[in-house]
Amino acid sequence: MDLMQPKWFRRHDLEVEHEAWHAIDGGVRAAVIVAIDNDGHYTVKHHVDDSLHRNVSRARLCIAAAFDNPSAADIASLTTTDHPEDTALLMRRNADGRKCRIRATENKLGSQDKADIPTQF
Repeated sequence: MDLMQPKWFRRHDLEVEHEAWHAIDGGVRAAVIVAIDNDGHYTVKHHVDDSLHRNVSRARLCIAAAFDNPSAADIASLTTTDHPEDTALLMRRNADGRKCRIRATENKLGSQDKADIPTQF
């Protein structure tokens, strides 16, 4: 059983059954996410030949909606660069995120704080 829970705090996050791009062997292939293990590794299935690829790191994947026809560098730009504007305030790894988490634990979230929290929460 897969216990990995989806973490919907970035708009480019991936979940099982999401369409994705997979950077592999110097190229990029269209794929679907089949599984996510407890260590955050993905199993993907390529559309072109139905091949399964296990233990794929997040750095080699991006959600298909992010690009029409990405390069491996495009995929890396989403996963290896911090994009605070794409991260819900509550989950940001900076002073603003810490302040928001404190407000949340003290039940003092403002209307803008609440508006920024993804509806999946």
